[in-house]
Amino acid sequence: MNSPSTTPFPVEVLNCSNCQCFRHPAMFVGLTRNYKTCSRCRYLQTPPKLAPSLLNMNFLSQLSIDAFFFSEGTGSRMECDIHMNDRLLALIYEEVALEVIDQVSQQTGYRHTFQDVGANKLSHSVIFRGRCINRNDIRHEVINRQRHDISMATYPCRGQITGHIDKRQSWIHLEITHATCHPIHRSRRVELDDEEITFIRDRATTSTTPSLFGEMIRNFGYHVIRAQVYYWRLNHIEGQWNGNENEFLSAQILIRNRIGFEELLWVEEDNYVAFGFKTPFFYLCAGSSGDNLVKEYHVDSTYRTVRTFISSTLAIPRLNETCGRLCIWHLKKAVDCGLAQGRALEMVYDVNEAMREFYFILPDFIPIRAPGLQLATKEQRDVIITMMGDHYCRHPIFNCLRSDLLQDEFQVIATQIHQRSANEVYMYCREDNLADAWAHLYRNWYSYSW
Repeated sequence: MNSPSTTPFPVEVLNCSNCQCFRHPAMFVGLTRNYKTCSRCRYLQTPPKLAPSLLNMNFLSQLSIDAFFFSEGTGSRMECDIHMNDRLLALIYEEVALEVIDQVSQQTGYRHTFQDVGANKLSHSVIFRGRCINRNDIRHEVINRQRHDISMATYPCRGQITGHIDKRQSWIHLEITHATCHPIHRSRRVELDDEEITFIRDRATTSTTPSLFGEMIRNFGYHVIRAQVYYWRLNHIEGQWNGNENEFLSAQILIRNRIGFEELLWVEEDNYVAFGFKTPFFYLCAGSSGDNLVKEYHVDSTYRTVRTFISSTLAIPRLNETCGRLCIWHLKKAVDCGLAQGRALEMVYDVNEAMREFYFILPDFIPIRAPGLQLATKEQRDVIITMMGDHYCRHPIFNCLRSDLLQDEFQVIATQIHQRSANEVYMYCREDNLADAWAHLYRNWYSYSW
């Protein structure tokens, strides 16, 4: 009797708890963790909300709300859809909510305070709320505690801004409501003059905000508020080191204007910027007697990545396709998560392809563990992560700091570093019999093809 044929599963499939079918992992992806049911089952129960066409949406800067919208009639309500540009998509959800609330407050004249952002773990549509500061159901200061301020007028307006942020569709759905209209709150804040601002700046680095606020009250009176002192003090401190919105240009300006710092190189290409410099601490370690105590050099890389995105193993192929780069913290986090998971049903590892890429690969070192078993223990993962952290910090610019370094020479040095780094992690995996771990590392991190 012939044995029943087994149908091979795709790579890394997941079982749906509803239909009991094996589906692609992309059908289970939530905001910060996976669903237990596939998207097909979820959408049959609750159809997904789709963003309107771009023609029916506005950009946040072009949001058109009539300034007298809330001053006509007994109540007002409106809905609108906002298209998120690249700048908004790069912000966290709370920052997006603050920008939207600030824009609506400027358009309507009604000031709103940020309330909260929904703590979603599954749904990709995140809700946020803002409330009108004149609502009578919001806690205000007790009258006998207000020594120098006039209490704010309150009304039963129940004014609220409710928004739904969906970054996957670059879409914000906004609802603005006011049950009753009321006079717009006029700020009684008195702007500080040049003498008061200079007073704060002169003491910014030697005083804390509370102590400086007390000095301002004693010298200029009770019209000064703590937020003004905090703003101008922080503005002065940041101005001492933040010379440009671009982090690298700001660092370059700072290094050039500081005694004891030395700029070594500045390389600016389409895909990266490399800035090398020495600090006074480097000379202290090197020593004036010639005893060089510096044993290692490291690259401090600034990459903009989202932690929750990188923590998911599903993000690695998407990241590799876009040639994205990780900071060292996100690299270690992603490697640790990948090696801690169970072995896939079918491990994709072509030993012949690996042998063509690396001369040291042997044909007998292939994945052999049963599906579901952990790729590496905690101790083994720590060793691999430390090793990869060292590989991360290797860069051709440390081999030659010449300004006339040709691109061909640069590429040769980079290839040598790649081969040596892959050889080190391969030999460790071979000594500890971690064939499955090597297959995972090769496919996601060391192969030239990614």
